[in-house]
Amino acid sequence: MEVEKCQRTFTAGVGALLVAFALSFGVAAAAPPEAAKLVGEPTAEQILLVATNYLKNQQQFSFKAEITEDVVFEDNQLIQTNHTMSYFAKRPNKLKLRVEGDVRDREWVYDGSTIAALDRRNGFYSQESFPPTLDKALLKAENELNLRLSIAGIPRTDFYSVIMNGVDKASVVGMSKVGELPCYQLLLEREWANVQFWVQAGETPLFRKVVVTYKQDAGSPQWSAV
Repeated sequence: MEVEKCQRTFTAGVGALLVAFALSFGVAAAAPPEAAKLVGEPTAEQILLVATNYLKNQQQFSFKAEITEDVVFEDNQLIQTNHTMSYFAKRPNKLKLRVEGDVRDREWVYDGSTIAALDRRNGFYSQESFPPTLDKALLKAENELNLRLSIAGIPRTDFYSVIMNGVDKASVVGMSKVGELPCYQLLLEREWANVQFWVQAGETPLFRKVVVTYKQDAGSPQWSAV
């Protein structure tokens, strides 16, 4: 079977993180808790608030993610694909993102006035005028251009609200490790998808892993990034 013949039943979106992380829209987000730091046995909301505030306070950051994605074929078989994401953000208005691997090789560059998109595999290039800040640019990418760039929403100053949008239940699963790093493992339940986050414990509460399970789609495909 050829990957090009597959029918995608989900999009890795930001919601990111990117995720978005592919998060639901149209439902009022939960009000952020008051906690400024993690003490005792924190709730999932408190852990996510601390992690998103930590990122919000960084003037610039970069990361590399290994992405695993289930592709759903017409016969509802799940085929796993792998990609690598390279990501750089600088406030207030710089972003560079590249995803390359089994089925795509794409790059997006935002410079504060335009976003340029390059699809190396298919020889496609486009450029579009964009607002002058990351917040407004990423919002336009979602709402007007339907760009679902996986975990691209991380630089948004309202990333906590993006994560919590449409969540029915948020739980702390327990402590887990990503590599050798101890992390809080969290579960956010939505009607159409569940999202698990691994947030590093300690003084640097970084997002280390995310898994999205599209539970209403055939075969319950998953998208994950480490």
